[in-house]
Amino acid sequence: MPPRPNFYLERPKPGKPTAISLHFNWSGAQLRMSTKEYVLPEHWDKKTHRIKEKFTDINPDYIEVNRVLDELAMFVTNTYNKFRRERKLVELTPEVLKRYLVAYRQGRTDGQPAEPVLDYYRRYMEDRLRSSLKASTTDSEMVSLNLFERFAATLPGELHFEQVTLRLFERYRDWFWNNTDTGDSTIHKHLKRFRQMCSHAAASGQDMGCDVNAIKLASQLRLSPAAKETIALYTEELQALHQLDLSSKPHLEKVRDLFVFFCHIGLRFNRWKEVGPDNFTVKDGTYYLDIYTQKGKAKRVIIPLDPMAVEIGKKYGFKPPNITGQVFNRQIKEVCLLAGFTEEIRQVKQIKGRSEILSTPKYQLVSTHTARRSFATSAYEAGLPVRDIMALTGHSQEKTLMRYIREDPRRNAERIAKHNRFNK
Repeated sequence: MPPRPNFYLERPKPGKPTAISLHFNWSGAQLRMSTKEYVLPEHWDKKTHRIKEKFTDINPDYIEVNRVLDELAMFVTNTYNKFRRERKLVELTPEVLKRYLVAYRQGRTDGQPAEPVLDYYRRYMEDRLRSSLKASTTDSEMVSLNLFERFAATLPGELHFEQVTLRLFERYRDWFWNNTDTGDSTIHKHLKRFRQMCSHAAASGQDMGCDVNAIKLASQLRLSPAAKETIALYTEELQALHQLDLSSKPHLEKVRDLFVFFCHIGLRFNRWKEVGPDNFTVKDGTYYLDIYTQKGKAKRVIIPLDPMAVEIGKKYGFKPPNITGQVFNRQIKEVCLLAGFTEEIRQVKQIKGRSEILSTPKYQLVSTHTARRSFATSAYEAGLPVRDIMALTGHSQEKTLMRYIREDPRRNAERIAKHNRFNK
């Protein structure tokens, strides 16, 4: 007797609409697949594997549900018989049958889903590139696509959306762990972008192997979104940098001046090149930087300049030299080495789901974004109220600002030790 597809309820609970799944067993293989139809458990007939007829009058939509089940059952049977007649049952794997079913539900007759995952991802990114997103955003998203292409090349055959499950995310994570030196926080970003693309595909009508939005990158995949602990330079270190004689190395002098200047301004690196003489005003002898933020909702930020920032600004006519981020990051490390910033910094980094303590010379950790952290940290150490610092950095949430404040544990302990609580 040829196998027959049946329908069962998935984890039924009385009084709650329950998903109906298709079950089909043949030649030692089996397929379990959601029909995307629902019914109240008490309206289900376990013998006929359909909704009881007496309830179709109460809920006319039940007539359509039963019709869909009948058509799915007929399609599965016809597909099985086709492979049987052609003596190709060995080729009818659960994955192949599922692919035929997905294509059938999409109104296709060629047995293929509308679009493979990689093709959709590329088209999705083409649309993103044509949108009004910033270049820095699309550049980082293109990196994620390129990494996924490398991962997909290791998979057997073409990847389709019905294969997108928690297990696929686990395999993608494992690929990073086994083939790259990428930290968990960066892997978290790449998988988050892949999940966003899958969510877009699901909203566009693609059939997923699971609810991708239910996949928890932190708890289920053990990928912490927390990046490796970062550093800031403190007031005395900025003073040492400013006083460092680099007259014999003019290219490093420019990098040093640019870095120290923006440690006193606090702008993100991608805004540095926008600063010019028109952004500066003077009132009662005090210089101010007047600029609008770009990240999130634009808002006006006015930042007073201290004497060191004014001195550097005048040196360059308040038009900072333009240096690429890659060159800057390489040369500022050289400057900080010359300044003697060789203290070993211990940092916690999440690697393969575990916390590891790394030790690195401080000069190697200095980069463009250190300037913004140094600005926030020095303002905090100077005793400025958090709301005032937020007004200068453009942050709208205190918790976001606090990520930029990098008070060394020893300095923090020394500051606390001066409190009356420890001096009675």
